[in-house]
Amino acid sequence: MSDDAVDLERVGEPEKVGGAREGKAVELIVLADTRSAGDDLVQGLPNYHVDQLGTIRQFVAEDRAGEVLGIAIYTKRRQNMDRIGISVQLHRPDTGDYSDDQLAALSRLLANISARRGLGDSALARIFPDADGKRRVKPSLPPAPPLTSLVVRDGGVLGAALLSPAQELWLFLYGEMFRPRGGALKISQALPLHAAKFGLGAPLGPNDATTTVVAEGHTYSVQPFATDMIFYEGRQYAAVRSLNAIYDDAAAEIPAVGTGRALLEASYRLSIATTERRTGVLTHTKVLRPDWRFHLVAKNGHLGPAVSDNYVFSADQRYSFQIFGADTLYTPASDPAGCVRLNLTDPAFPGVNALWGETYRFMGVPFDPNSPWHRKAVELRIGVPLTNIYTVACGATTYAVQVWTLDTLYAGPDGQIRRMRDLPMTAEAQAWTPAQPTPIPPTPPNPLPPVVPNPGTPRPNDMNWPPRPGFDFLKDTGGARERALGHIAWERTTGDNIRITNDFANNIIKINLPQLAKVKGGGNGDIMFHRVAADQMKRLWAAWEAAGLLGKVLMWSGSFVPRTIRNSPRVLSNHAYGTAFDINVPWNGLLKIAALVGQQGSVRELVPLANAHGFYWGGHWDYDGKGASDGMHFEWAVAR
Repeated sequence: MSDDAVDLERVGEPEKVGGAREGKAVELIVLADTRSAGDDLVQGLPNYHVDQLGTIRQFVAEDRAGEVLGIAIYTKRRQNMDRIGISVQLHRPDTGDYSDDQLAALSRLLANISARRGLGDSALARIFPDADGKRRVKPSLPPAPPLTSLVVRDGGVLGAALLSPAQELWLFLYGEMFRPRGGALKISQALPLHAAKFGLGAPLGPNDATTTVVAEGHTYSVQPFATDMIFYEGRQYAAVRSLNAIYDDAAAEIPAVGTGRALLEASYRLSIATTERRTGVLTHTKVLRPDWRFHLVAKNGHLGPAVSDNYVFSADQRYSFQIFGADTLYTPASDPAGCVRLNLTDPAFPGVNALWGETYRFMGVPFDPNSPWHRKAVELRIGVPLTNIYTVACGATTYAVQVWTLDTLYAGPDGQIRRMRDLPMTAEAQAWTPAQPTPIPPTPPNPLPPVVPNPGTPRPNDMNWPPRPGFDFLKDTGGARERALGHIAWERTTGDNIRITNDFANNIIKINLPQLAKVKGGGNGDIMFHRVAADQMKRLWAAWEAAGLLGKVLMWSGSFVPRTIRNSPRVLSNHAYGTAFDINVPWNGLLKIAALVGQQGSVRELVPLANAHGFYWGGHWDYDGKGASDGMHFEWAVAR
């Protein structure tokens, strides 16, 4: 690395320390924290270390393996991560966060490494323990640097300016708004500026290494707020986008697939996870349910993600009840199709105090219906309380403060209760305008071009017909399958069968293939398939029917089945991912030559159209060099 590219200090002789990579190519840049109560603490021998002052130190040359990452599970295998990763340690004090200088230096370092080595955002990772304590490599965008180090608008850099006393108080109270669920405020970063400018309320979860969302081949850094979830792609920190803007407010239903659906599900997951870290594990429904009226109303009304689980409690009557970012939704349990907003409920309604009392109880805040703070919040309709009333000093003045999801109430020495929103924001927040995102093509699931050669006329008795397509099947190499389809956490049950132990099953949706209803074993045509491949699956079966080939499908034998590959108990089958299906099993057995053209049960005539729609045929696997294959099997491989 040249000194003029990134300023760094070389510690010792980086070319002579560390270990050999043993022929392994660098696949990842792995970020890790070091913590200490005082001075910087470098743990092991990383390739790079970035301290709180923004000083970058190189301990081990990039062509050498550091000695800090150790063994972790990557692409389903235990691997020495030092041999395939460049390690970057960040000093993070026990009682603090990353500094702005540190994040700016990190951004420069990562951009330099990525450009030189041709590594995209998908190569950035961290190592986290899973539910069983096993160390696993997970994709993770780096923490955002201060916007002032990156963004120039109208000939000037957004930067600190002198603040009026009212602006200082606004900034102080905005920081208090972040503390309950968003961590320390960094007003120089894009997401807090965006949330302030557009009045999104309090954060319902952090923006950190755990909040990366992968959808349709794109990687986003996200943060849920009371009325919206905002995000940016990759390292386009200033190109902040809105989940609400993806949806049409008049939409009747929550879509089954797509980026908007994935982000909406993630907003629930991140907000609920923050609640559980504060309160303990919730026991009722806590995921997005697109068929529930509460969740549809919350989406269309911009009420943000769920803060609580959905449960029933008893007061003057039994209510179904769920707290969202901007309001509490409820309905009498006798009316499951109903939905009422608590902030819009008439104060004279007999059950209103019971409903407010349950909202306060869940949020861990004492409830006094006669409190002037409560009455002020109800009058202003500022959501649900995040804190009790507490006192805190801003400069020489002590204020009473209560944080709500949509605003922060405060009272100074005169005792008058006011709202933060009436104070002037800082100049940076007032001037904030998000940049336009630059389209980034998704990482293809397979590096080979999806070219399908002309198969020519079907040739009877030729086990080499049809020819292979110009793409390969989707492999685990480099984590390609997980990046395209998602991560499956699992445990063995019986035989080849497994039980999925994380939320991967949210990717599996029901689709209907009307053509399948005409096939033995196809039922009414309903199957479970991965949302990424669902549309291609529908188009494939329609193409087979249009080409007059549906009669070649004599038997359906299933698609989504959570299991490992037969004879490979450590490798998940694509049936577990919901991207594979089997047909004509009796004539195309595993480890046998697939039925030839003209023979009963042959699927060979179906293969060219399957390839054209991005599906790979198991008959092209030659297990023994003599044609033994898996002719019953088709699996999604490339997006078409």
